[in-house]
Formats: sequence, C-alpha cells, structure tokens
Amino acid sequence: MTDDIEIQHQTVTLESLTTEEFLDLVGTRVRKHRMNIGMSRKLLAKKSGVSERYLAQLESGQGNISILLLRKVAVAIGVKLDELMAEKEVEPNEVEEQVT
Repeated sequence: MTDDIEIQHQTVTLESLTTEEFLDLVGTRVRKHRMNIGMSRKLLAKKSGVSERYLAQLESGQGNISILLLRKVAVAIGVKLDELMAEKEVEPNEVEEQVT
C-alpha cells in the first residue's frame, strides 16, 4: 500500500485577485502568523493598537484595513509588511491524498 500525496503550487499575482480575494488572502496570512506565534487576538490588539473587533474583520477578509494599521499589525506579529501582501507560491487549502 502506497500513499501518494499530490501538491500543486501556483503563484498568485495581485492583479489576478478580486478585492475580496485580496482582503481574504491578507487576513488569512495575518491569522496564520498570529497563530504560529501563539498570540491571541486580544494580545495582538493590545500590542498593535488596533481594536480586537477590527482585527476579527481583517482576519475574516471583511476589513478594508489601511496600510498604516496593517503595518502596526505586521510589527506586532514580527513579520515584514510585504510578507502579508506578497505575490508568492501558495499551496491549495486541501491536499488530495490518494491511497493506491
């Protein structure tokens, strides 16, 4: 029995994204970085000076955050601003596993 995992990578360009997709991408990256360092949204709000409610909107892709507020969030979670908005390879959310 062999497990084959197929992973497809694709490069996401900013111009290929709708506004909603871009906001969702940035929010997902913020949440991922925050969770990777074990920081609660409440602590991020305190460190960044951005309200917890606004952070929830940002992470869910609903908040249209200003670049200045996003910079505060990036500093608070210890990432460069461009990491949150960069065009780079991404893996699909779900990896298909096939057992043969």
